[in-house]
Amino acid sequence: MNNIAPSEGKIPPCEEPLEFCPIQLYWLVSHQFQWDLHQFALAYGWDVGTIQKWMYHVRPPSKKARVTAFLLKKEWGL
Repeated sequence: MNNIAPSEGKIPPCEEPLEFCPIQLYWLVSHQFQWDLHQFALAYGWDVGTIQKWMYHVRPPSKKARVTAFLLKKEWGL
């Protein structure tokens, strides 16, 4: 049995993650890197059809999609 006691008073802070619009990210990378929608979808990790639904306002991007867009924007230096 594991006898490790939980750390007292050392609870990490829990904050809402930052978000960014994935469609805005697509426009940024299409201009910066000359990526088409298929290249963006591959790097972003979402299906092209889903991204198109966001673009045409059929469905809004999920929170997970918006957080991923923020993280990739930061990682790609945009």
